[in-house]
Amino acid sequence: MEPSDPAFKNNQENALYLSPARYVIWIFGGVHATARAIQRSPSSVVRWKTPVSKRGCGGRIPSTVQYLILEIARVRKLDIRPEDLLAGRHVPKSEIGE
Repeated sequence: MEPSDPAFKNNQENALYLSPARYVIWIFGGVHATARAIQRSPSSVVRWKTPVSKRGCGGRIPSTVQYLILEIARVRKLDIRPEDLLAGRHVPKSEIGE
């Protein structure tokens, strides 16, 4: 689908961009569920979505846990792909209650 295609524009208007951190946290079911799954503290997971200006990761997921996330997602059959950990994903607003 090309950006000039009207369906592309409509698709973008009906979707919300989630950073890699927000997407993974959403798929796992929240900060605490994500933290339990990867055996990290909730504060370390919150740090992923905290702006860099506030000493966070700015929406990025540390490389040290990316493989673990992918393995757990594979076992649990969660919709997380390698590219989601780098670029995030557009999610239909209807799926996230927007």
